[in-house]
Amino acid sequence: MQIYEQARALQKRGHDIRITTYNIGRNMPDVATIRIPNVAPWYKKLTAGPSLTKFYLDFFLIFTTWKEAKKWKPDILHGHLHEGCLIGWIVSLFTGVPFIFDLQGSFTGEIVAHKFIKKGGIIYNFLFIFEKWLNKRPPFIMTHSTSRKKELIEIFGLAEKKITTIFDGTNLTLFHPYLKNQDLIKKYGVPQNKIFIVYLGRFEQYQGVDLLIQSIPLVVKNNPDIHFLMFGYPNVEKYRNMANELGVGDFITFSGKIDYEKAGEYISLGDIAITLKLDVEDNGKLYNYMACGLPIIALDNFVNREVVGEYGFYVPESTPEAVSSIILKAASTPKEVLQKMGEGGRRRIEENFTWDKCAERMEKVYELLAI
Repeated sequence: MQIYEQARALQKRGHDIRITTYNIGRNMPDVATIRIPNVAPWYKKLTAGPSLTKFYLDFFLIFTTWKEAKKWKPDILHGHLHEGCLIGWIVSLFTGVPFIFDLQGSFTGEIVAHKFIKKGGIIYNFLFIFEKWLNKRPPFIMTHSTSRKKELIEIFGLAEKKITTIFDGTNLTLFHPYLKNQDLIKKYGVPQNKIFIVYLGRFEQYQGVDLLIQSIPLVVKNNPDIHFLMFGYPNVEKYRNMANELGVGDFITFSGKIDYEKAGEYISLGDIAITLKLDVEDNGKLYNYMACGLPIIALDNFVNREVVGEYGFYVPESTPEAVSSIILKAASTPKEVLQKMGEGGRRRIEENFTWDKCAERMEKVYELLAI
């Protein structure tokens, strides 16, 4: 949803936006979307991560983007992720339109995190060299954390002057503190009079979901009044079975896939929000959690601290023991303290991390490229 929210925020500021993308996914009514032909009807993957089929689809996306650029004549090409960088560079070569690379993580880091390849070895080294070469193609790179900017300078050898950090944001209309939705409570059979730890996002190992489930037996052994709300997909049955095998199925409420427009209401069912994303990548959950007025539990790394600040509880290491200890600490914190942390986090989002502020900062980069 990041690309969609960026586009909406830019449109509000008077910009005309076109999104070229793959043939799968949901078109949003208020942003023009041009899709490639359905040349891979077998491909239905909507989850994050690499895919061999995408290499094939990228050829069609290059052509679709070039065709749209020739017809529409944009001022800027904005490429998301490394495939967007490659496509933007190629289309820029043939059209002369300047492009910016919206980098959200390391290409080789992502494919290792998704267990597509292992770190080290011939394939990894080749892809790392390719990533290093590709990172030097765009005239400007936009990162979403200062640690990512530092990585580009120190590991990939890029000049600081061609990199800018523009933090992500959140939609304050959708994400704000809601009264607890009694219909949702009844729908999912959420128990009463518990301390609720909420997770909303993808159910994947790299998102720390395995780590979270594995920590729950230690949590409920010490405090059976803690209950976990786990909203999202895919792999719901996998994690439900894991919880049952660990004997904690009754301490977790699973929802499955939910509507993005109602995500704020789901988050607001919790007292404390948690994200244990294992790779040190940009973590969009933080913005939505904080906008809903909840204190955060997150792994202790620079990316999380940069966004959350003093309004969170930090897990020192990625082990069930460390996670359970911090969950118990957060759950034992007085309610008035948790409320103040949540209110402070909400103010921090309003002041620094909205999509409107993101769009305003993006405009300044566009102006530099368009000169």
